[in-house]
Amino acid sequence: MTLKNLLPTVEILFSAAVISYLGRFVDEALGMAFLSAEVWVWVGIGCIVLGILIRLWSSAAFTRHHVTVLQLAAPQTLVQEGPFAYSRNPLFVGIFLIALGMSLVFQSLSAVIVSFVLLGFAQWWLIYREEPSLLAAFGDDYRAYMQRVRRWM
Repeated sequence: MTLKNLLPTVEILFSAAVISYLGRFVDEALGMAFLSAEVWVWVGIGCIVLGILIRLWSSAAFTRHHVTVLQLAAPQTLVQEGPFAYSRNPLFVGIFLIALGMSLVFQSLSAVIVSFVLLGFAQWWLIYREEPSLLAAFGDDYRAYMQRVRRWM
């Protein structure tokens, strides 16, 4: 796996931690209560670990096919192996799990809300930006992939 494909996961971890930490102050300022049971911390850790593993597995699949994780144009290769055999967007699944997990570890309700807003943005991005460019680039191959593999899980 290349450093270029690994770096976004590190950046996501750091960003999610900062947003979740700041979310605690937002929660306090707005008087938002959140479950403070230790179980939420462990659920959050599980989500973070699962999110990291999914992103690493996805990044490794991209690296094997010489595809860069962060690119704005459609890649030259349609990756359909590894986690891409189960989800068309495992990188976004990993991001959501990391963001949600950090929110639970920091026990911030506002950060949990931000995690779901992020998921909504990803849904919009995929439907209106990424999928049309992949259909244009790969045509019937991508259509068949869309019918065979779900968008999320």
